[in-house]
Amino acid sequence: AQAVFVLGLQAIDVPFKGGLLVPEPFSVTPGLPLDGGGSLAIPGTWPPGIPPGFKVYFQYWIPDPAGPLGFSASNALAGMTP
Repeated sequence: AQAVFVLGLQAIDVPFKGGLLVPEPFSVTPGLPLDGGGSLAIPGTWPPGIPPGFKVYFQYWIPDPAGPLGFSASNALAGMTP
């Protein structure tokens, strides 16, 4: 399956496609491959110059015929610079 990755700078927690969209979309990236267990790994590092305490929110959505309105969402995660 392929996921749509949503990155946001704040949480909005709004109903979406029968689930809850947590990040306010800042960047939306479709077509990312999931592994056999349905996990999405996105390796990377923080860009230089990001101030301490800066938060971003992550979540992904996948097409799912058994899900509400044909989609399912991952749990949302927050990341914060040290």
